[in-house]
Amino acid sequence: MSISKISMYILVTAVLGLAVFFGTRMLMTTKAPVARKPIEVRWLIAHQPADLFVRGTKIFADVLEKESNGSMALKVLVPEDVGFPGGDVPTNQLFKFLEEGTVQLATVYAGGIESRNAPYGIINLPFLFRNYKSAEGVLEGSLGKQIRDTVEKNTSLRSLAITYSGGYRLIASNKKSIKTADDFKGLRIGTAGGPVAEALFRELGAIPVPIPTVASGKKYLTTGDVDAVETAYTRLSFRLASSTYIRYISETNHSLFTTATIVTKAFYDSLSPMQQETLGKAAQLAAKVEREDSVALAGKTKLDAQKQGIRIVELSPSASADLKTRLLPVYKTFEATFGADLIQKIVDQQK
Repeated sequence: MSISKISMYILVTAVLGLAVFFGTRMLMTTKAPVARKPIEVRWLIAHQPADLFVRGTKIFADVLEKESNGSMALKVLVPEDVGFPGGDVPTNQLFKFLEEGTVQLATVYAGGIESRNAPYGIINLPFLFRNYKSAEGVLEGSLGKQIRDTVEKNTSLRSLAITYSGGYRLIASNKKSIKTADDFKGLRIGTAGGPVAEALFRELGAIPVPIPTVASGKKYLTTGDVDAVETAYTRLSFRLASSTYIRYISETNHSLFTTATIVTKAFYDSLSPMQQETLGKAAQLAAKVEREDSVALAGKTKLDAQKQGIRIVELSPSASADLKTRLLPVYKTFEATFGADLIQKIVDQQK
């Protein structure tokens, strides 16, 4: 072998040796990529009965994990997890938890949102929805989105979905049943429903008494601070087993008891477009399931109440029609706040 060939051989061998050496060093010193921990979404189910949301939260969690490619994970909290065992989380405290970042997601009464964003109160108008099916059509469609969008416009929150979470409202009392619109006159009615609910009762000659939460109605009735409370069957379901404070339930069905699934804008804006879309989809699917379970639980609770000897009063068609007529002025009162056009569109869609 000539000197030139030997030199070339040595050079190539040296280069290969150096390549192997440094390649091995890199393999030895380079760490394997670390899997990123999923973003934890803490969802506070802020009111009772918390088990009403079991099926919905499972669907929410499944959708969140699968469609975000594992980048998001749901953690569900109930009132007792944040210091309110056996009851509801007061609305002001709920908003505080959201603002502080203790939770990112929460369920909140429509009346609570209305206190911060007046236009949201439109869904509390009396006899706005003909039935559950027509209400769902509104809430899941473009008009429902228009209502939800007002939250983002006027607050630091964003509404992802609207649920029945209780179904139609009724009046529970221990002294006097409600059979007609005239029976409201002079009664002190406890309500956590917000400005629309308070205006509604004043229109009927009753005295609205704001209460912190629907669950606190038991205390107000027991102490005699009110003569009756505005509530819904699902809100009574977890209390009926030991109920001695209710003698009458009047099915006025004057409005829907709704809640919303809300998220802080700061958290929502921190997500990628894909994660935002997934969060919204999960909320909508969970809301649909919760509405179904809410209606089913209302029917069961009614039967349980009857078995306990609570008298169920169903308004006659004429009494219900009269109640609806008497409450029409409430629409005029809030026309400027909600927009006459939007109110009419909701009514027209259900014809």
